[in-house]
Amino acid sequence: MIPVETVAAFEMGRARTRGSECLPTSATIGGFLALLKERQLDPKRQAFFMGTANGPCRFGQYVLLHRQVLDQEGYADIPILAPCSHNSYQGIGEDIRHMGFKALLAADNLFKARCRMAPYELEPGSSDALLETWTVRMEDAVERGEKLEPLLRRAVEEFSFLPMRNETKPLVGIVGEIYVRSNPFTNDYLVQAIERYGGEAWLTPITEWFLYTAQIQAWSSSEGLNGLASRGLSLLKNQFMKRDEHHWSTVAGPFLADRREPSLAEVLAEGKKHLPLNFEGEAVITIGRAVLYARQGADLVVNAAPFGCMPGTLTTAILRKLQDELGIPVVGMFYDGTPGLNRTLEPLLKGLAADRRSATGAGIASTGSKCPE
Repeated sequence: MIPVETVAAFEMGRARTRGSECLPTSATIGGFLALLKERQLDPKRQAFFMGTANGPCRFGQYVLLHRQVLDQEGYADIPILAPCSHNSYQGIGEDIRHMGFKALLAADNLFKARCRMAPYELEPGSSDALLETWTVRMEDAVERGEKLEPLLRRAVEEFSFLPMRNETKPLVGIVGEIYVRSNPFTNDYLVQAIERYGGEAWLTPITEWFLYTAQIQAWSSSEGLNGLASRGLSLLKNQFMKRDEHHWSTVAGPFLADRREPSLAEVLAEGKKHLPLNFEGEAVITIGRAVLYARQGADLVVNAAPFGCMPGTLTTAILRKLQDELGIPVVGMFYDGTPGLNRTLEPLLKGLAADRRSATGAGIASTGSKCPE
């Protein structure tokens, strides 16, 4: 399978849209087309998934444009599965929702283990190699319907025993628009840039968005914004998410104990101090998570968003005002597919790293686990 985070895929998507859409629009439709063309897939045997959402973001309109582009390209036979966030994507079937959420939890924790070790590895590239190995194993396990918990335990254990340097680097929390912050191509490989400039990245997991949609559905029901039947569905069909998220944090073990996520209730409690909950979308959780990153010891927060993103512009303005209160810098990064944008982080991160080295002294080589005592 070719990666969608390629220049060719992005340009393919941009060429078939007006060119003024936000970055995820071109990247996602470009990924669809690239897969079809590069692998010469039979359109009659394919289906695409493109979730939608309510609220002020244009994300809810992607599927309409994608349908037009696919039709124009001769792929009218390909259906697009497009459940919506208003009921936490309940339209795709409960078995698929449960398995998909577990797969995302496994992937989030696996990548978190990679980020926990990569800045300190003695053998360059060893963390990425381990990430690739276990990603493939977990993909195979998902296809076979096997349990993922034993695989994650073994993967995290292998990460914890990679040879490492005994030092601590500036911690950088990453918040923002869910697709851009999570997709390496669209954010110009932000995590790698942070590490290259002397920091350790803590990326907010993808599962935060799904936990948020479940929380907002429950809140809407409690406010009487949905009918009685919807309230029951909210309680019954979404209970597994919070339970599974807690369980998988336990599965990840002590190696990631100091990188566990706060509850969505905590995130929303901070976010709603600055935005009302009925302003749906990632803005409220971006603000809340940035505040909690500062409390969890982050030295810097990066707010990643597509160029022209309304929620991203709003959160950047609010977080800029909150910097003094948080006591750490918060940098708003707007991505449009142009490479090299992360260079603006270099002087700030190198300065933070230099301050930390002068305060703690040089690290020494070590092997074994980074697990807290």
